[in-house]
Amino acid sequence: MSIKKAVILGIILEILLGAAAASFYFLYYVKTPTYAVRQMYKAMQQGDVESLQTMVALDDLFKQESIQLSQLVARDSAIYPKLADGSFGKVCKDDFLKYMVNGKWEDVTNPTEENFFQDRIAFRSMSFRKLLYVNQDAPNEDKPDEVTATAGVSVYAPDLGDTFVLKLKLRQKAEGQWVLYDVENYGEFADSVLKQNERDVKRYRDKVRQILLTGQGKLNDLKQREPNISMNWVIEARTIMLDTEDQLNALEKPRAASNLVQMLHNNSECFHELIDLYYERLSQVADNADKKKKYDDAMAEGKRIRRPYNAAKGEKALAEIDAKLKVANEKWAASKAAVAKEFNLTAAEAANMNRQRTDKALQDARALRNNDDELVRQANYPGAVPQEPQTASPVDSGANLPTMSVDSAN
Repeated sequence: MSIKKAVILGIILEILLGAAAASFYFLYYVKTPTYAVRQMYKAMQQGDVESLQTMVALDDLFKQESIQLSQLVARDSAIYPKLADGSFGKVCKDDFLKYMVNGKWEDVTNPTEENFFQDRIAFRSMSFRKLLYVNQDAPNEDKPDEVTATAGVSVYAPDLGDTFVLKLKLRQKAEGQWVLYDVENYGEFADSVLKQNERDVKRYRDKVRQILLTGQGKLNDLKQREPNISMNWVIEARTIMLDTEDQLNALEKPRAASNLVQMLHNNSECFHELIDLYYERLSQVADNADKKKKYDDAMAEGKRIRRPYNAAKGEKALAEIDAKLKVANEKWAASKAAVAKEFNLTAAEAANMNRQRTDKALQDARALRNNDDELVRQANYPGAVPQEPQTASPVDSGANLPTMSVDSAN
């Protein structure tokens, strides 16, 4: 055979082999469940929502998983009805499609109950790792015409700190295309994540609880030393709260505790709003008094007064601040009650912690072993044994704060 004929024969064989490969690909491989799973993953990576919706029964899938989740939570929990009727699944589907289009999860500015539960089941933190296997299922005697397959996909959940193999269920349509319709063991995966998160959240709760009780003990001390609100009281109360916040911020926060973190953040905002208004009122009272004194001094000296002292204007300013204070106190009362309930804070524990702190101060004072009464007083606040506090929330307010009035402010 000449070289020319050999080259021509080689080209013909290459064309035939290429055609056979193309025929295999288009007539067989594209109709396999393995191809379907890979195409689903490709559509997710490219944000191709339209293609994915032809390969995944999204509405049915998310609704089924929502109902599965309802079996893992208490019936009296706030999220249960939304899980049981499948509405939680719709929220997850909408969030997932936005994630596909944007390439990232949408920032949540006002978290809902659904958002908090998504954190508990690692919905936004779970990631796909690897397609492990695809097996066509044995024929179903009850449904002989139904052809199904199971794909094992490795996923990573940071909350578990490990991978988990999800079993995807696919069904073949009449035209040969495969559609994902269920995740067989999703309930098992979600149960594992929920239990791990419960353990993490419990540890977080215990640490937060201790910090809040410590902060409350310091505020009890402050209230004992300064029963009336003054500038010094405002400054020290804010310092105590800022120190409490620093300790809370230093804690490692489980994703599943996002609702608790949000509650503590809101609680701090309520406190600072209240303290700002107390500061504003004290400043207004001082300003009114200063203007009145200058006016009285000028009158006593017989000086010409261009602008007479306007007591009504000063009182009006105070009344406006008082109206804001009333609203702020109500917000704070509701916030501190919610925090006390959430973290199981009791007045008895706060009082006990305050006594322990006081007992230590007394021991330190005795340990000085000298007759310097002033030094002893510095080591141990006067009136060391406190009165029973009315609450054990992280900072005092509402009914427990001295009522702000013109008399007490002055």
